[in-house]
Order: sequence, then C-alpha cells, then structure tokens
Amino acid sequence: MENENFNFALVDEIQDILANTFSANRIIGLLKFFTNNYGLHYLPIWRSYSMEDSYENKLEILSNNLTSMHSSQIVDFLLGLRNCTEVKSDTVLLQKINQLDENYDEKSSRFKMAQILLDYPENIQKVWSKCYSFFDEGNNREALDSARLTIELLIKHLVKNDKSLEKQSNDLGTWLQNHNCDSEIRNLLINSLDIYSKIQNHNVKHINNGKHIDNLNESENRLIMNLSYTILKFLTDCDKQQGIDHER
Repeated sequence: MENENFNFALVDEIQDILANTFSANRIIGLLKFFTNNYGLHYLPIWRSYSMEDSYENKLEILSNNLTSMHSSQIVDFLLGLRNCTEVKSDTVLLQKINQLDENYDEKSSRFKMAQILLDYPENIQKVWSKCYSFFDEGNNREALDSARLTIELLIKHLVKNDKSLEKQSNDLGTWLQNHNCDSEIRNLLINSLDIYSKIQNHNVKHINNGKHIDNLNESENRLIMNLSYTILKFLTDCDKQQGIDHER
C-alpha cells in the first residue's frame, strides 16, 4: 500500500469487522478468487494458511495479503465484497466499504491534480493544496473559495490576463477555440463556469451582516469540489495537447 493518501485506518477497521464476520475458509476463498482474476499469484494467499477460525488467524490472513496489494487493488477487492450476503446484512461494514470508495476516489483525484499542477506556477499549486487542507478540516467555505481561486489563477495564466473569473468568458472562449476545442464543449464549459461562479458568490464568497454565508450541505460541497477538479483537468488537458511551455 504505497499511496500516501490512502486511508489505512479505515482499511484496518474493515479488516477487523471481516475477521469477525467471515470464516477463515471463506476469506481464503475470496482472496484467491480475486487475486486469480488479477493475476496476483505472488501474494501470500497462494501459500499454505491455517483454516483455524480464530480472530487472530483470520486477521493475519487479511492483513498479510492486503498489505501486499496496491491501494487500488485493495479498494477493488473490498468493493467486490459488497455482493456478499454477509456484507449486505451488515450496515456498518457496508457503510465503511462505501466510505473507503468515496475517500479513495476523492483523494486520488486531488493527488493527481497536485501532480498535474507541478507544471504550473507555484501560487496555483499552493492554493490547490490549501483547498483540500481546508476541506479535510471541515472548513468548507475556505475550501470552496480556494477551489474557485485555483481555477481563476489557472485561467489567468493560460489566457495571460489578470481578469476575475466572472469576466473571463470571451478570452477563455478564444483560448479554447485556439486549442481546437469543439464549439459546443466551449459553450458547455463557459456556461458551467458562469453557474459555478454564481454559486460561489451566492453561497461562499459574500458576507451577510458580517458573517460568511455557508448555505451548501455536505453533498453539495462535494459536488463543487469534484466539479472544480473536472474543470481544472479539462483545462490542463487542453493546454497539454498544445505542448506549451509555461513561464514560471
């Protein structure tokens, strides 16, 4: 498990429940089925294991094999268990597996974007990093504001002006056209950014009676964060296709 963004603690919690839920024979069978499909015959599960149904033995089987997998393989293995009757009937276990799926997808995306932004000015990288630091702390207002600022700074860099996000439609449209972006996709992105900015302004950026407005619920906050990643990824993909050198 080499991914530093992976939720090791949650995997440990899931392993603990599995060791109390499944028999040793069942655990070995599930691991062999999964690793055979993945071609992972080098994993410890293909050695001899005791069928003793003690908690300690079952936990050792799980731990030895999961720690030998890539983080994405661990997620795939555990997601596959959601089809098992034992997991379907255990709401706590099912919730934790679903949580692992959500966390891995989200953290994998943020890490990928951090790597992509290494090719861009340092101020953009720093704001993106702050974005998820705030989000992990539960400071959604600052997280969403940092996400918006990351997009704004990236667009300023790409189109080479200093306009606010709300005033970039024409210049960004021209930039996208010059990068061979389909007219309907250009319109989709420009319209999405317009709505994105309005949501940010109405729910995040502005202050009412001396207090910041924070009207979005948790699911809505995640939607804006995921949309921020999607917009950044599309813009950097368009940029990379042109092979442009970036001035730091």
